[in-house]
Amino acid sequence: MSWRSQEPRLYTSGPLFTTPGGHPIVTFGVGADSDTVRLPSTAEEAREAVRELATGDDPVDLVKVVQERGDPEHLEMDPLPEEVLEAVVAEAHGHGLFVTAHCGSQADLADALAATEVGTDPALHRRLRERLAELHGAGGWVLAGSDAAVPGVPFGGGLHRELELLSGSGMGPHAALRAATVEAARVLGTGRIGTIAAGRAADLLAVAGDPLSDITAVREVSAVYRDGRPVVKR
Repeated sequence: MSWRSQEPRLYTSGPLFTTPGGHPIVTFGVGADSDTVRLPSTAEEAREAVRELATGDDPVDLVKVVQERGDPEHLEMDPLPEEVLEAVVAEAHGHGLFVTAHCGSQADLADALAATEVGTDPALHRRLRERLAELHGAGGWVLAGSDAAVPGVPFGGGLHRELELLSGSGMGPHAALRAATVEAARVLGTGRIGTIAAGRAADLLAVAGDPLSDITAVREVSAVYRDGRPVVKR
């Protein structure tokens, strides 16, 4: 799945990498012959697909993999084999591309080193937050991304909750807000968004309160501006 935003021109998202029966197929009704997904069965097929995406006429800036086993009792899915997943990441990194991952279970998390609060055992969730604090403390790069529309992760509220979790996991409000703004813009490779400065897009969010002292203030949205135009006013 390749697309570019028209104004401002931010980045190109690569296709989803999955296997037959994987998340994008069953969720969106996409056929296996569609060019919106890649279905590599071997490491070499995975590398070849990434090379094509990275060096083609419209090269992508990132690649997303779907690593999900599903629920054996309701809908079982096939995650990427370890060697295929490693090949996708290695080839993408070789071309200077970021790789993001969609995960749906604790086993998937272990494959892709990601985490989610939804459906996670409280003890495991506590350990994940401890590990995130260690990562941040060691200088690791932490970004906010809610993956909204996944069951239990709504638009807006999902990101608000993530910021609260990041803030409460050793990062604090300031670093959590940066994870959703300036640091996220760095990953996208754009100088148009992320900070308030001359020459940047006037995309602004106004809240009632001080999120630097209380991160939950991000929930009290009073106004939203897109390119300087008000789209929400309360």
